[in-house]
Amino acid sequence: MDALNKDNGIALYIAYSAEDEELYRDEFKPYFQQMEKSGLIHSYYERKIIGKQWDHVISDQLDRSRIILILASLDFISSEYCYGEEVRQMVDLHIRGAATVVPVLIDDIDWSDTPFGKLDTFPSNGKSVRGPYWKNTKSALDNLFEEIRWVFIKTVTPSGDIVGFDGQPFPYCIKQFNIKNFLCIKDIYTGEIPVDTQWVLITGRNGDGKTALLQALAIGLLGNEKGIAENYLLGDSPDARIEIEFKSNGANKIQRFFKDKEHWETERLYPGDVTPPRLMAYGVTRLKILTPESEDDLKDAKELYPVFSLYHETEGYFKNIETWLKEHSEKDEEQEKPIVDEIKKTLLELLPGIKSLNIEGFPDKKVIYKEKGFDAEYKHVSSGSKMVIAMIGDMLKRFIQLQPDAQSVSDFEGIVFIDELDLHLHPVWQREFPGLLSSIFPKIQFWATTHSIVPFMKAPLNSIFLTISRTPETGTTIKRLEIDVKNLLPNTLISSPLFGIEDFISPYADDFRSEYLYKEILTHEDLQKKLDEAAKTFKIPRGTVGKDSSNR
Repeated sequence: MDALNKDNGIALYIAYSAEDEELYRDEFKPYFQQMEKSGLIHSYYERKIIGKQWDHVISDQLDRSRIILILASLDFISSEYCYGEEVRQMVDLHIRGAATVVPVLIDDIDWSDTPFGKLDTFPSNGKSVRGPYWKNTKSALDNLFEEIRWVFIKTVTPSGDIVGFDGQPFPYCIKQFNIKNFLCIKDIYTGEIPVDTQWVLITGRNGDGKTALLQALAIGLLGNEKGIAENYLLGDSPDARIEIEFKSNGANKIQRFFKDKEHWETERLYPGDVTPPRLMAYGVTRLKILTPESEDDLKDAKELYPVFSLYHETEGYFKNIETWLKEHSEKDEEQEKPIVDEIKKTLLELLPGIKSLNIEGFPDKKVIYKEKGFDAEYKHVSSGSKMVIAMIGDMLKRFIQLQPDAQSVSDFEGIVFIDELDLHLHPVWQREFPGLLSSIFPKIQFWATTHSIVPFMKAPLNSIFLTISRTPETGTTIKRLEIDVKNLLPNTLISSPLFGIEDFISPYADDFRSEYLYKEILTHEDLQKKLDEAAKTFKIPRGTVGKDSSNR
């Protein structure tokens, strides 16, 4: 089954004896309820067996279930049901791989002669739930559900990789997600995103939920680190959930992040590696780099968490790349020079107004930028340059720490979120920025929101476009747009579903110009001026010159 399709949880079938109803209701059922809340199971059917006589009508629910759990007590084994057609069908489903039967030892009994006597039992140590081996029933069930949880998780298999652009899969990338009751998002789901997608560009009007989407995805990937999730529920919904499938270091992973009572919990649906995926996220405030002193003070604080600025619109604390450059420029070892030079080159490639970056002064070194002929420190360069130095510098410093053995900037791997990509950037810069980031960081997947059409005009070919909208009834909804932008003119692009502005003509114009480029307007106006002057010389009646070129 697909990892996160709309029926993504597991259908569970539970069979137990009426004599064990109290044990089931008081002890077992809370575990199933938590699994349902997390999304690991989406429904469960309770099959209570009453005495030796039971209805012989096989439940329709049985064929629909992926996990069949049997509370194998002495009363259950003694019932006709245990040897009836329904149990034989359970075993047949298990043998065919259509379902997994999980017999749970409730009492110390010999069930080798029962229809399911050859199946693996739980607890795997053979110690029954009501046996004398446990401190209490809760300790027995905690041990039991730690084991069978992995049986459940293995049933939710990662989806197959989809390659959409005939490229290489990114080692870190988002494959699909489902978000329920997070801020303005009531319930959104996206189908699979190709694993060779480098850019996901997201449009939507103010207030539609673009930032909320990035915030939810960051929480889905990183969990509730630094308490970032606590204030992001829609009302007090107990059904709040973020489910995400992603690749981490090339391996497919599934995580569910859900509300349990007053706290958020993370369900990692894969064994072993619990290291969070490699993610950095940048909010709308990104003009401030930390001084060396303040960076040391914040070394262990949440402000240096790699997604901090995405959740704090008025604060953005970014690692200081200048500190790193000054420190490493002092080293004379030959192996240090290439990476220092490459970091400088990377910054300059993304700073079109800055022609050089030099470290000057002794003993107090300063980084001096030559911006359009003038020497300036960081605090004096333009806002656009500040933004690039702060955000890209922070990225570079974090990736250097994450991948100390990387031979080149092009080897850095991870996922980067940028809220309002166009912020502080001139349209010329907006147009080039995605392509530049793609070429400099070919192994990083970027997710970015934008209010501008310009980044789409040269969007990398391996890009996906999402548009979101919001109404009071539906909350935020999401739609993937299949639009080939490479041959579209700006007016066509802005009137497309990406932006949906049908009428983009000035209300003050009686007529409008249809020239393709502005320089054509200047050429036509210059020609009209010359024609008007010629008309005066040759006394041609007014209103006839240049008004009907079809007859000339």
